[in-house]
Amino acid sequence: MGFNDIEMSPVLLTELYKNSLVQLDDVQMAKPATPSSTPALKYLGENKKGILILVNDEQAPFLNENAFNLLLNILNACKLNMGDVGLINKINLAVTVTDVIQQLSIKTVLLFGIEAREMNLPIDFPHYQVQQHGNITYLTSNDFETLEADKQQKGKLWLCLKKIFDV
Repeated sequence: MGFNDIEMSPVLLTELYKNSLVQLDDVQMAKPATPSSTPALKYLGENKKGILILVNDEQAPFLNENAFNLLLNILNACKLNMGDVGLINKINLAVTVTDVIQQLSIKTVLLFGIEAREMNLPIDFPHYQVQQHGNITYLTSNDFETLEADKQQKGKLWLCLKKIFDV
């Protein structure tokens, strides 16, 4: 006789499973978990200081190696590290920048290779012009390849970053 062929009387089943077969009317059933309506944000870093860095790199999940090394050097010069920022590649962004700002409690937004109007920001402004809107500081810059090749553009970025981060 197999395990599936064993027959038990209802009385025996009740005695064996007293606590698990009895359902009381006043007990509410747990509702199945519903998936969150907002997609999870994919970002690199820990965002400890509320600094959002938005980049546009179609070839890498976040940034290619050369651009990432330049970003690390820029952060180091500002006395910051990846633990202080949240890095998001525009191609991975499934929500608006405004949603990201609210979800991550962002205070500073740095855009590299992205125009402010592309991201539907509440204000539009040229590269290397620090903008304050509400409680948030915004700055747009050229992409990392341009910064690497053009010392003048890198100098403009550095002047703005010194102003933002008091270095």
